[in-house]
Amino acid sequence: MKLRANILMVLCALALCFNVKATAPYVIIDSGNGSYAKGNYDKAITQYNNFISSGYESAQVYYNLGNCYYRKADYAKAILNYEKAKKLNPSDADIQFNLQLANLKTVDKITPDSSLFLTNWLHSFVDIFSERGWGILCIIFLFAGLLSIVGYLMSGNLTLRPAASRSSSVLFNLSPVSL
Repeated sequence: MKLRANILMVLCALALCFNVKATAPYVIIDSGNGSYAKGNYDKAITQYNNFISSGYESAQVYYNLGNCYYRKADYAKAILNYEKAKKLNPSDADIQFNLQLANLKTVDKITPDSSLFLTNWLHSFVDIFSERGWGILCIIFLFAGLLSIVGYLMSGNLTLRPAASRSSSVLFNLSPVSL
């Protein structure tokens, strides 16, 4: 009797497992793909969003959703969905290509303010050297400042001591500026 009850419970559990529609989300994706292929982008968007709202995530679905929005010329939503797809599958070349293509379609109408001549001069001055060049210049100023201090300490001449003191202070003050 106990054996029959156990077998009956196992059979009921198996029947419940087979009754669950495990392929239902993929049916939604397939119907979305069919709508996309027919050119019915609004219906495909609805079906892909139904898949996402049911709690599933897929890079392919976000990619397809981005393609639908791109076809409808809604580039902002296309970029959003391509970014979501890229987050789930960062190595997919198709996602990256379509994301770049959608970004090319965006037009930003931002006009930069005219900058002050001092700002332009400062930027052109900073661009004279690379980061490495400025680092080397800083080291040179520090080394020259140390030599000036050594000259100050070693000099017995009273006329050279103030010059060495001033030059070391100037060189030490220039070294962080070069960074």
